[in-house]
Amino acid sequence: MEPGFPDTPFVVVNEQKHLVSGSATFHPAAHVVVTPTLRTSGLLSSLPSEDLKNLLTILTFVTPNGNCSPTLSELAQAMGVSAMKVRLRLNRLIAFQWRNEPLIYYLERESGMNGFAPSHSLVGAVSEVPKPPEEPPPIQSHRDEIIALSREKYARSREEVEREIAELNGWEVPEQFATEEEKERNELLRRLCAVGLERGQANGILEQYPSERIRRQLDWLPSRGARLPVRYLVAAIEGDYEAPTRQRGVFQESILHGERLAVEPDITTDA
Repeated sequence: MEPGFPDTPFVVVNEQKHLVSGSATFHPAAHVVVTPTLRTSGLLSSLPSEDLKNLLTILTFVTPNGNCSPTLSELAQAMGVSAMKVRLRLNRLIAFQWRNEPLIYYLERESGMNGFAPSHSLVGAVSEVPKPPEEPPPIQSHRDEIIALSREKYARSREEVEREIAELNGWEVPEQFATEEEKERNELLRRLCAVGLERGQANGILEQYPSERIRRQLDWLPSRGARLPVRYLVAAIEGDYEAPTRQRGVFQESILHGERLAVEPDITTDA
């Protein structure tokens, strides 16, 4: 049984509910609760099923105020039989002794509206359903407390940790954590390595020169026709070479109006 509950098979809970949410006006709203005592006391197994059904019929007449004393005529209508048959059926409940009491009592009234009521040993009453006691919070060991405080103070996100590891080792920052600038750097790093530069050398170039200059020289490299593309690319980035002749239409050496035009050096064979 829950603490605060009567040790009876049935309990009438006399609750009160707000007429309007938040208002101070209440209305009664009693209801019946079946408790484990009905089973553990042996009453459930010892009471014939027909008598149990008749007993439950009586308990359905609990009013909002918590009263339970249906009249003979009300029970006859509910059971669909005559008043005489109701008396015969319920006499068995009156004769059934439980905890030295009959299960129900016959009520004679001056008005002639005689009825029946369950005994106090069968049905108890409470003002509200008792709330179970709150469980105390689990006690942490000293070690667990230290670990929890350490995690709260020093724990870092996976993004932060992976970014730091990548930067320390000269690796690419994982795409899912990279900024737009880092994604561009990753792309240039891959392109430099694809040409033939070692990763350390490629990282050094990325740290020393603007990304736009590196990208420009990578884009122009296929048009250079260099015999040693790695050496040429490094020199082109360091010297910020102009676009190759075929792309910018540089004039070859010629004489125009008696003047010698400046010509781009033939650097395709220097590397």
